[in-house]
Amino acid sequence: MILIPDFLFCRIWDIPIDFLRKNEIHGVILDIDNTLTFDHAPELPDRTAQWLEKIEQAGIKAAIVSNNREARVKPFAERCGLSYVADALKPKRVGFERSCAVLGERAENIAVIGDQLFTDILFGNRFGCTTILVEPMGPDLPWYVKAKRVLEKPFMPYIHRKKKYHAE
Repeated sequence: MILIPDFLFCRIWDIPIDFLRKNEIHGVILDIDNTLTFDHAPELPDRTAQWLEKIEQAGIKAAIVSNNREARVKPFAERCGLSYVADALKPKRVGFERSCAVLGERAENIAVIGDQLFTDILFGNRFGCTTILVEPMGPDLPWYVKAKRVLEKPFMPYIHRKKKYHAE
């Protein structure tokens, strides 16, 4: 099913580098809000920064791919030291093509990591990437994300029942 992730983790920093290597992941597409940091927060949590350092040391390419505008994405990506795609229009093809160009990797070697089924997971599954769902870091702020969570809710018991939950 196109809305079901391949893997689940509690937080992004719970994803072991060895797990990515084992699954032949050479690049990761990362969401910002509620994945790398709290919703609309400008700060990069220490544990996220440490995980990003491990990714870099392992030679795994990373890019932020967000539906947010450049004014939100660019300063955050710069803080992380990452390339980015703003206004990505996830889950549309144009955003995926831009993401692959930034990473320089093929879909089968990319993991899409995010907290939303209808954007991140659908985006990755549509184009043959490994998909990793993480639990939201905090409460959702915008009304449209809250509305999507209501629509996601019926899928969550199935996902937790059928997919292996990984933790470090």
